[in-house]
Amino acid sequence: MQECWHAFALALLATDYYTPELAFEILNTGVKSKFKPVDNDTLDMIEMHKTMTYTQIANIYGMDRTTVCRRVTKKPAKPINNKITNADTTDMVRLKETMAYREIGEIYGMTGQAVYCRIKRLNKI
Repeated sequence: MQECWHAFALALLATDYYTPELAFEILNTGVKSKFKPVDNDTLDMIEMHKTMTYTQIANIYGMDRTTVCRRVTKKPAKPINNKITNADTTDMVRLKETMAYREIGEIYGMTGQAVYCRIKRLNKI
């Protein structure tokens, strides 16, 4: 019970540095562990940045301000399109006569190299 009051006091008196969760972690382990955020945390950081600074968000997640900045401003990865059928690949072969692989890839959300490999694989079958 005494630890609860210590963590509460630490979080209350040093609000700029510690969240209640972080205060309990420091009291239990003695060190501040590294946080490994997942994609949902990045989405939360983007939402928080609408009303908070990078430093405030970094304190919540226990990471550096520049790391938060990099995660918030980084372009999201393109979604992988696994729904390309053999008919689409056949269309790619047809388009290959008039377009570059890169241009075909932009249509289907793929890289030019991926288009090349699909066409090559279809021709082997």
